[in-house]
Amino acid sequence: MKKKNESKKQVSELSLDNRHPDEILALFRESQEKEGPKNTSLRKQLQNLLDADSFYEFEPLTAAGPSPENVEEIQVGDAAVCGFGLINKRRVALIVLDSEVNDGTLTVSGSRKIIRLIKRALEYHLPLVVLVDSVGINEEGGIEALAESVGIFHAFSRCEGQIPRISVLLGRCRQTACFFPGLSDIVIAVDNNAEIDLAGQQPPEAASGVEGGQAIVDIYAESESLALENVVRCLNYLPDNCQDEPFRLAEEPPESSAPLGDIVPADKSKPYDVRKVLKAVFDGRSFLELKSRYARNAVTGFARLDGHSLGVVANQPRYRAGTLDVRATEKMAAFISFCDRFNLPVVTVVDLPGFLPARDQERRGLIRRAGELLSAYSRSTVPLLTLITRKSYDASYVVMGPDGLGVDAVLAWPGAELALTDNVHPGNSLYQFGDPWEAARRGYIDNVIKPEETRRFLKGYLKIILNIN
Repeated sequence: MKKKNESKKQVSELSLDNRHPDEILALFRESQEKEGPKNTSLRKQLQNLLDADSFYEFEPLTAAGPSPENVEEIQVGDAAVCGFGLINKRRVALIVLDSEVNDGTLTVSGSRKIIRLIKRALEYHLPLVVLVDSVGINEEGGIEALAESVGIFHAFSRCEGQIPRISVLLGRCRQTACFFPGLSDIVIAVDNNAEIDLAGQQPPEAASGVEGGQAIVDIYAESESLALENVVRCLNYLPDNCQDEPFRLAEEPPESSAPLGDIVPADKSKPYDVRKVLKAVFDGRSFLELKSRYARNAVTGFARLDGHSLGVVANQPRYRAGTLDVRATEKMAAFISFCDRFNLPVVTVVDLPGFLPARDQERRGLIRRAGELLSAYSRSTVPLLTLITRKSYDASYVVMGPDGLGVDAVLAWPGAELALTDNVHPGNSLYQFGDPWEAARRGYIDNVIKPEETRRFLKGYLKIILNIN
């Protein structure tokens, strides 16, 4: 029989059949007094994340392993800590995989507890936050522990589009634990500390680190405390569930006072950082970029306009001239669909020369990904507003929120162009609106506005569509 590591906290399953609850709690308190307070690093983080004295642990007496013959040897607890709490007075459900208890592994009893917690969160319509520091399945649980974990991700998947799911990678995330971030709506990782390894076979020194999860990590934080601050910040943009509306905060003036006409070069071939445009249009300090290290030629994130939460999708001329490739289309389509599920209006900022001209892109599925982006706009039921700053060319025009996809309003700056280029004679234009007014006269653009009018017009359209003051 494999000898247990005595340096780690071992837990055991207990039967309550012939014991009074007061006896169990007394034994629990006594064991805590002997060991010191059960306040591991992740439990401390819970205290930092939640409002003071608001955490109510769910099934705290659940434990793993066989029941000891001697009742005095009972140790209550499991690597999986579940419960409910308040964040800024909002109810949330929480799952914590605590590495200081059996390396944060998923046991049979722990998995069953997590499943019950997820079902409660869905029943109560609560956002679900998962703090992960786990090496995966508990080896001593064997195939039974592995099989029970399937139920976790079945329940977690059923939450899609119903309640927001946020995973925070505070340390190791290996093996089956990777499915928490893989299925989450938002993933936050502690930079230079989080480790992602789905195969679960890499030695620590060879693990991929957080960079291996670029496709799924939305926000990188420099520390655990900053990671938890970003949980709070993300929740501020989101409703509790798909049936509620996002919370409205007080309006703040834009972060940047720089004239938009100075930020965007008149020369359509010159790059610039579109995030400067966003910070000059939306409420101050409200823009929160997601997936900043993945598909940098596309920008996605949350923002506020007149205090209202919304999603932002934009081409980024600073990288690859803002062209659309496989990753950019995938990133934008997924985010638009997420916004639609949780009632966030979407503002699209277009400065687009076309699709990235590379054969390998089509082999990697660019056509399908572009179709998914087009479909994401077409299926959306939330308000959609599009702003064309400089250009929108060729087939890429079709997938970036044009009038024909059910968008509520398409605005353009005076220098904007809509064009179909001549692929036989590059550089020529087969058909082009030399200015946006011609496109507006034909009904493809709702209005041509000055750059400095952008915020006012977007606010006005949003108020009309949402029927708000």
